[in-house]
Amino acid sequence: MKKSWDLYKQYGLGFIPRILKSVIRRFGVLRETLLYFEKDLNSEDIEKRLSKYNYSDVKVLSFNEFDNCDYLDENKKALYKKRLESGDYTVFGVLKDQQLVYYSWISFKHLGLPFGFNTDVSLSKDEALLEDSFCHPNYRGNGYHAKVNVLRLKTILQRGKKKAVVQVLNGNTPAIKVQQKSGFKLKKKLILTKIGSKTNIKTVSVND
Repeated sequence: MKKSWDLYKQYGLGFIPRILKSVIRRFGVLRETLLYFEKDLNSEDIEKRLSKYNYSDVKVLSFNEFDNCDYLDENKKALYKKRLESGDYTVFGVLKDQQLVYYSWISFKHLGLPFGFNTDVSLSKDEALLEDSFCHPNYRGNGYHAKVNVLRLKTILQRGKKKAVVQVLNGNTPAIKVQQKSGFKLKKKLILTKIGSKTNIKTVSVND
């Protein structure tokens, strides 16, 4: 019951398809639609936004910070270790009293797909992905995501990329509104279907 309520808070009436998808997942069928948002990067705009924040509490993380994190399970730690060892990711974080309370990733090579879809999708050479972020519940409301998001955009630009991209699950209305408010534009939809071990990805362009 609690899980259904949590889905309703996140997706609104869109939580009904989420429940139906969880049912068919039990039969080995996975289906998701990802909304693919893009933002052209502008150095002048980014520098202007950077000047509004104090970054003294933000650092580039190593695996040590994750390994010492008591709220991450071993699967998450293994995933994050693999990311960092690949050299294809950068992650920023905030520590309070030597505890990791916020972190936010950038992927420079791969588009992360939802759980269950293990196919690799490569990003274009001029793109980088704003990957998953997390803030400990006790530290939410401090503006960490807003300021680290700008830092991520600067880092992407410094790596010679021209665009930042974000993917959002279809129906996640709050997340969609956040991306639109941040200047991201919906460019395409990725329709993912997995039956057994076979994954199919269909790309549908979206007009501006």
